[in-house]
Amino acid sequence: MYAESSRGDTDREADVGGVGVFGVGDNFGIFGKTAPSPGRPGIAGLFGQHHPHA
Repeated sequence: MYAESSRGDTDREADVGGVGVFGVGDNFGIFGKTAPSPGRPGIAGLFGQHHPHA
């Protein structure tokens, strides 16, 4: 997945291979936030996890 919010030119390529999510922006490349509702406290706006192969 690729997302962009930049007035400058970008090459739409991640700096490293094998990237699942890549973003380019003037302020934030990737940004997430929670919007908790009653009874649901919200956990994470953005979450990443690595599972190395054995």
